[in-house]
Amino acid sequence: RRRITKLMRAFMISALLCLAACTQGGTPIPAHVGRELTPQTRTLLSGNQAMALTHQCSRVSPGPVTGQWTPTDAQLEAFEQPLTSVLKGQLARAGVTTPPGDYYRQYAGFIINGRRVIYVNGFDRSTLDHPNPDHPFAWRTQALSICDGGMITFGAEYDAETHQVSNFAFNGAL
Repeated sequence: RRRITKLMRAFMISALLCLAACTQGGTPIPAHVGRELTPQTRTLLSGNQAMALTHQCSRVSPGPVTGQWTPTDAQLEAFEQPLTSVLKGQLARAGVTTPPGDYYRQYAGFIINGRRVIYVNGFDRSTLDHPNPDHPFAWRTQALSICDGGMITFGAEYDAETHQVSNFAFNGAL
């Protein structure tokens, strides 16, 4: 009970700080903020950091990866349209009301079975609101790896040619 109270207090403080940061000069926050995926909450990883995403411990890893490529912003946006629908559906099936916009995303371009695939490593904003001081990271440049965690993190693949989302999975249970 004490832990829940501490978590609720931390959540409320974070929500108030976010609210203060998201308003400017008393301007109300637009209704869509926090509900949909936005470019401000995504990053593109490459090199060793991208390859680190191929080693997941609580869900199926992408691969086998035989190379890398660099997706364009337009390709990432094309992925985010169906990803939003898939994520909403998976959250609804699990009975979770978290909006897709609460997930930050790390993308990487991989060659898998001769196809150009965009991989997404998604994680709930709570991982940034309550960072682990023993394991600091810069989410825009460092691959995030969380073992277990349930629905706070997910992965999915997107075929850049067929525009199909596949292999969507949340992490294993807590």
